[in-house]
This record gives sequence, C-alpha cells and structure tokens, in this order.
Amino acid sequence: MNILIISDDLTGATDSAAGFLSRGISPRISLVFDLKRNNQAAVEVTDLDVREKQADQATQSIRHVLIAKNLEENNPQRTLFLKIDSTLRGHVRAYVETLISTTPENLS
Repeated sequence: MNILIISDDLTGATDSAAGFLSRGISPRISLVFDLKRNNQAAVEVTDLDVREKQADQATQSIRHVLIAKNLEENNPQRTLFLKIDSTLRGHVRAYVETLISTTPENLS
C-alpha cells in the first residue's frame, strides 16, 4: 500500500488517518514544512494548512507537495487522495484543478 492523502487542514488530515488506524494501519501525518523527510509509511497524510489562505497560495502548496513526493511523474505505485471538507470550505475548485493539471493518470 502506498497512499498519499492531501488535506487543507489538520482536522481533515486526522479524520482521514483515523479510518486507517481502525484497520490496523499506522498512517503518518505530516505538516507541509517536513515534506522532504523520507517516509516509509504505507499511508501518509499531509496537512497543507491552506484553507484560510488565498487560492493561489493554496495551489502553490499543492504543487509543492506533489513535486516533493515525486507525483508529477507517473507513479502507478502511489494512490493520491484529496480530502475535501464536507461543507466544501476552502478553495475546492482550485485544489482539484491543480491536481488535474499537475498529476498524470494516477489521480484518484
């Protein structure tokens, strides 16, 4: 299993991680400032902390994560999820457009 979940806030990141914990999988939750750290976790959840920022700042952070995690290249071994707030807070359209324009076919 090689899963990366991107969330726009810490609550969304921890909510996403909880589902894996209940199945005995220990996800790693990271903050945007430690993305270069080598990670061997089967599931990595990244909090971008961008919900309250401008859309251009949010999309720049998403691109940064994708580049740091080498997702701009076709990596069929990794599954990428974007955690969207249940009440659609944040820059949902900008997030999705950035993922589509930055990632190849391995977009989930």
